[in-house]
Amino acid sequence: MHRTVLTISLSAAIFTAIATQGFATNDHKDPAGPRQSFEELDANADGLISPEEMQAKRADRFAQADTDGDGALTPAEMEARATAGAKNLRNRMLDHIFAKRDTDGDGRLTLAEMGEGRTDRLFAATDTDKDGLISQPEFDTFVEKRHAKRHKAE
Repeated sequence: MHRTVLTISLSAAIFTAIATQGFATNDHKDPAGPRQSFEELDANADGLISPEEMQAKRADRFAQADTDGDGALTPAEMEARATAGAKNLRNRMLDHIFAKRDTDGDGRLTLAEMGEGRTDRLFAATDTDKDGLISQPEFDTFVEKRHAKRHKAE
């Protein structure tokens, strides 16, 4: 029983740390999202981050996830926090893509603005004899390599 409680508590702590680490805002331009800045962690603005300030930030992130305020995270609260984090990440990534590619600033991406970089790179990687065309053997080799690469990590 004690082991189960410890496992659940540890899992909740790890989840809270991971799921909430990117929710602070700052001026970083990372498309994966902002990270906590030094200033956000240095609560008393003394130019140093103490263990107590780190613990306070952790407790604050936990409290944000603990929507009913009972001092414990339910699966529903953890799911809500994870869902909010995923939505936040998706929105930041979309903002990054539009900021980079929407050259006319109209809030829409045309095929030209989307660019052909990935398509061009994939074609070039597949056209191994560089004749400007992809043969069946070249295509099969490319597919096999991608499949092997994806399943190598497993």
